[in-house]
Amino acid sequence: MLIAVMAENMPDKEMACGLADRVLLERTPDWLDEEQLGFERKWQGIEPGTDFTPWTSLSRLAKKENVRILGHKREEVGGFDYPSARKAIVLCLLAKHAEPIRAILFIRDMDRQYQARRQSLIEARAHTDPTRLRVVLALPNRMREAWLLNGFIPKTPNEFHLHQIEREKLGFDPCESAELLTGRRASDYKGPKLVLASLTGGCAKRQEACWKDVPLVELADRGTQTGLKEFLQEVESILVPLLTQIEN
Repeated sequence: MLIAVMAENMPDKEMACGLADRVLLERTPDWLDEEQLGFERKWQGIEPGTDFTPWTSLSRLAKKENVRILGHKREEVGGFDYPSARKAIVLCLLAKHAEPIRAILFIRDMDRQYQARRQSLIEARAHTDPTRLRVVLALPNRMREAWLLNGFIPKTPNEFHLHQIEREKLGFDPCESAELLTGRRASDYKGPKLVLASLTGGCAKRQEACWKDVPLVELADRGTQTGLKEFLQEVESILVPLLTQIEN
C-alpha cells in the first residue's frame, strides 16, 4: 500500500506516520507485526524516491505536470488550503510509480484558523473519488507541538516540578488542554513550542516519546480538541480497511 505524504517538514512527517503505524499495528490482524508492516505499506512523497512532499514544493510539481487548480478567496468555498490539496491529489493520480498511490496523508498545522482551514481540506477530500485515492487528514490545532504536549506525562521528579510550574503560570494544564495555548512564536509563554521546550528541556528523544510511548487511547482522550483523536480515528476508519482489503 503506497501512501503519499504531504508535510511541512520531516518531524511532522515522522510523528504523523509513526502514529498511523501504531494504529495499523493495533487494529489489524495479529499476523501483522512491526517487521511485516514495512512490507505492507510504504510512506513516501509524490515523486518517486522521496520521503515526503513539502507543501512548498507543490507549485513546482504542479507546473511540471501542467496541473492547474482554480483558486478562491480564503473566505469562500474552496479557499485556504483547498487549491493546494487538489493539486496534490491530482499529482498523486498522475504519479509514475511502480504501484499506484492508494492514499494521501495531509499533515498541516492549522495555526489560528483551525475551523476554516480544516474545512477547506475536507472539501478537497469530498471532491476526490475514494475508489481512486483515499485522503487522510492530520490537522493539529494549532500546531504539531500541541499533539506532543497531549502525550507528555511526567516521569521524573524534575518533570513533575516543571509541569506544576507551567500549570501555575498558565492557569490550566497545557498537556490536557493544549488547544488553549495561543502563542505562535517560540518566545510566547503561552505558545506550544515554548511550553513543550520547557517541559522536555528541548530534548528531541523526550519529545518523540510523547507520541511513541503513550497508549493510543490516552492520546485520543487528551487530543479531543487538538485534532489528534480525529486523526487516529481517520487512520482506523480509512487506512486499516484499505490495508486489509489489499492484503486479501
